[in-house]
Amino acid sequence: MITNPGVLFTCGDETVHMAAGECWVFNSFLRHDVQNKGDAQRIHLVLDTVGGGILPELMRAAEKGALNRGCWLLALALAKA
Repeated sequence: MITNPGVLFTCGDETVHMAAGECWVFNSFLRHDVQNKGDAQRIHLVLDTVGGGILPELMRAAEKGALNRGCWLLALALAKA
């Protein structure tokens, strides 16, 4: 993943910067977009899932130490799994 501080992701009414090494889950049914306001290109890995398999279990584990802000869920435990 390649990012810069000018890359901003918006979901609903909230905007965040997703730093390298982080794993985020958000509600893609809400209006969302991304803007690169920096000078460098960005490369982010985006996965779209229906939540099957072990994903729900991993998300429950991540929520124990996660930052949950509206439609955003910072799930660093998912990145380690």
